[in-house]
Amino acid sequence: MISHSIKQIQRIADVVCLLVGGEIVEVLNSNHLSEANHPMARRFLELSS
Repeated sequence: MISHSIKQIQRIADVVCLLVGGEIVEVLNSNHLSEANHPMARRFLELSS
């Protein structure tokens, strides 16, 4: 599943792959999205909350 909705992702997914430029930059448990390290992933998460 592909989604830009953090709430939907946390509700449905167990494991999340964060993509930047079509490449996987983070693989996290959906309950640990706030632990993302990649700068673009962090920015997306900040803007989505």
